[in-house]
Amino acid sequence: MKNDVPLPPVHCRSHYSLLSGLFSPDDICRRAAGEGAVRVGMVDRENLYGLPSFYRAAARYGLKPLAGVEFSSLPSSSSSSSSLEDPAGLPLFTCYPLNANGFARINRILTRRAAEGADPAALLLEEGWDGLRVAVFRPELLPKLLQRSIRGLRAALVYGLPFRSMLAAARRYRIPPIALNAALWQSEDDRSFFRVLRAVDRNRAINSDSAAAFPPDFRRRVSPAEMEAFFSAVPDALYQTRLLADEGAGTLFSGSYVFPSFQGLREEEEFARLRELCRRGIRRRFGRETQEISRRLDYELNIIRRKGFAGYFLVVHDIVSRCPRTCGRGSSAASIVSYLLGITHVDPLARDLFFERFLNMGRKDPPDIDVDFPWDERETTLQYVFDTYPGRAGMVADHVTFGSRSAFREAARAYGMPEPDIGPLAEAFRLGESEVPGWLSSAAGRLYGMPRHLGTHPGGVVITPGPITDYTHITTSPLGWPLIAWEKDGPKMRDW
Repeated sequence: MKNDVPLPPVHCRSHYSLLSGLFSPDDICRRAAGEGAVRVGMVDRENLYGLPSFYRAAARYGLKPLAGVEFSSLPSSSSSSSSLEDPAGLPLFTCYPLNANGFARINRILTRRAAEGADPAALLLEEGWDGLRVAVFRPELLPKLLQRSIRGLRAALVYGLPFRSMLAAARRYRIPPIALNAALWQSEDDRSFFRVLRAVDRNRAINSDSAAAFPPDFRRRVSPAEMEAFFSAVPDALYQTRLLADEGAGTLFSGSYVFPSFQGLREEEEFARLRELCRRGIRRRFGRETQEISRRLDYELNIIRRKGFAGYFLVVHDIVSRCPRTCGRGSSAASIVSYLLGITHVDPLARDLFFERFLNMGRKDPPDIDVDFPWDERETTLQYVFDTYPGRAGMVADHVTFGSRSAFREAARAYGMPEPDIGPLAEAFRLGESEVPGWLSSAAGRLYGMPRHLGTHPGGVVITPGPITDYTHITTSPLGWPLIAWEKDGPKMRDW
């Protein structure tokens, strides 16, 4: 751990705290890099939706990322931040996962929190915090948590707030203090825009909503020098900030592909099952086996075996076999294995299709098997998947963002503009005309592209080898399906 680099910012909230945060992951990383930091932290309110974007941003700026999750005291019954405490207030505690064990634990807590609406402190006590660092913001919570363990607990001292009572509690219970800048805004423009966000979230005009207040001074993002000066009397708290950044900075994703096993079979058993199914498929598709068929099948199976994809083909075959009207397409049509399994319906030998276009030993990405399902079999198919892989499957999320039209309209409503006036101004804004007030176009411009709420991808499903909470946390979609935190274009497949 080096003290010759600026103190890393480890508690900056992002706009993935749905209408309760201002900064994008890129903003957070860019500002940290501009200050000379080598590590950076991003926290969000009861979710990790922005984790893939945060990791990509950190990589762009050459930083090591540290992820955190804030927990407030009121139950969260939906993805909307309006179900939580005052978003400008301090959380009960923030959890930082340090490794895969801590990541799985925080995913379980988040999943149970969303499903049960239980008190977060009770969930934390039940799950424990092995693999986590827990920064506690309320001194009265410390003795309660100490009933389980002291290891991993930190007493949060917050920039801009008196910290004598928290420091005294930390000394009394022998819990290390940690210096945190609970950053929510930086400029006065940020402060004003935060009021717009809160008004949009509550569907009220700023002037008529007492909850749409300016965020407090202590939530200002400050420089490393300001942090060092404010906490100069407690160097051990500054030390713990650096230590946290050192311990936790780094990706929590595996960095390699993770495929579900089929019916708990070992890899060799999966391959034997796949080969047998292909032999049966020869009789069904061709009537008899020829030398050309045998040679092509052996060639494909050899690559599939060496790449470890037998279980993947079995899972796809199992799902497809439940729906007689499916149609595989794309490069998978070049595979005789896909054809024999009934995943595709084009004979690659008769059409002289090259398997290497679909899969080869030099390809780093996994095979991409595209299958179209009839619309009227979609629900049945999904139900089969979730019944077959309980606790191991989830729908892919859609991070719904503000488009240009919705950004303008919501900003106008937040400023109390009458509905009949919004339409003409929205058209002028779309055309780039100058009569749109600057304060309104500025607010709309900042809203544009920000995450608004969590939606559901129409057909994407993730299946994992073990508990899906080893990889992500889960909520429930409006249709009642398990819904993962990530969107389709969030983490790349190699991150799973």
